[in-house]
Amino acid sequence: MQILRGFSTDPTQPITGPFPSRNGVFFELRGGDVAEPIGFGTNWFKPPYPSHVLRFFCPWRVLPFLSWKLGSFGGYIGFKAYGVDAPEYPLWLCKPEECYSGSVAMCITARLATTL
Repeated sequence: MQILRGFSTDPTQPITGPFPSRNGVFFELRGGDVAEPIGFGTNWFKPPYPSHVLRFFCPWRVLPFLSWKLGSFGGYIGFKAYGVDAPEYPLWLCKPEECYSGSVAMCITARLATTL
């Protein structure tokens, strides 16, 4: 699985690091693999796992991700990247050959306020 990075306000930002490394706003347009778990009351790392996964590949770098950090306050919204390398993922998210160190996908998510 892979993510294609397009326009970015900070191309050095780690792809799986959702919050900017310094105070400010980070915005990026992305393409690539989307693996969005579907199901409520589920867990990614122990049963019950999500019963369905919305999977598609977006060849265009048009999927937005926006995050912010101000001191110890931060948040994000959009297509967040995550590593697809946990041993539980082949049980429900992807094929075993897609789960390896460096494999990444996106999910649609929002965390509007958190303490960092």
